[in-house]
Amino acid sequence: MRKKLRVLTLAVAFVLGGSLAVYADGPKTQQNVLYQVSTSNAIVIGAFDGVMSSAEVKRHGDFGIAVADALGGEMMLIGGVWYQVMPGGKVQAADDALTIPFGMVAYFQPTISFDVGPTTAYQELRAEVDRHLPSRNLFYAVKVEGRFAAVKNRTFAKQSKPYRNQGAVTDEQEIFEAKDTEGTFVGFWFPDYIYGVNLPGLHLHYLSKDKQQGGHTLDVAVASAKVTIQPLYGYEIALAHSPEFLNADLKSDKTADIKKVQGR
Repeated sequence: MRKKLRVLTLAVAFVLGGSLAVYADGPKTQQNVLYQVSTSNAIVIGAFDGVMSSAEVKRHGDFGIAVADALGGEMMLIGGVWYQVMPGGKVQAADDALTIPFGMVAYFQPTISFDVGPTTAYQELRAEVDRHLPSRNLFYAVKVEGRFAAVKNRTFAKQSKPYRNQGAVTDEQEIFEAKDTEGTFVGFWFPDYIYGVNLPGLHLHYLSKDKQQGGHTLDVAVASAKVTIQPLYGYEIALAHSPEFLNADLKSDKTADIKKVQGR
């Protein structure tokens, strides 16, 4: 049962059993809520054990990004199908039983669209997305479809216990670069006040049209693309119940570590 504390413009609910929900005033339906598993601070300090199956996460959206259990591959959810980028760069449909330690999903119903390109770097694409947002205080699901002059993606190999922090693992990330590729970026934009549970700004994962390439995006040069965006008025976090999360020190500022991990 949810116990909600309501004020004029914000409702915050703590859900017994381990989740937190925050809703801004606006249409509150399953179709415009961002659902997140765990927090960025937790994953960066090494809480890599999967806490929810990919099938269960899909109950909360058909569009999203994640990382696999034990950091074993970057993931993207497109059209209700989870894709997993394996070591070596192979892309495969993820098993429903695969567990996720950190990820976020939504039901994608965009209301904003625009064309972009050419651009020479990821920061130019980020600036274009920022320019079209109606408010910097909401969450957004973002899709970018088209042709790209260059894309740089990464994935991780599955880790073994005892886990190191993700900053150390990032030094061993596998990076893949593609030229003149067609495909889709999926991801989310987070507001500045979200430090600690996620990183502000745009976070994208890529899947090529032929489903042979993908991963967490480190850089991109757009040839020509269409961007579609959905404002999200709710934010729900399913808190991890793993020992790594329950015993983690999440008080300190992990922003520099998270930026390193995300390649910013």
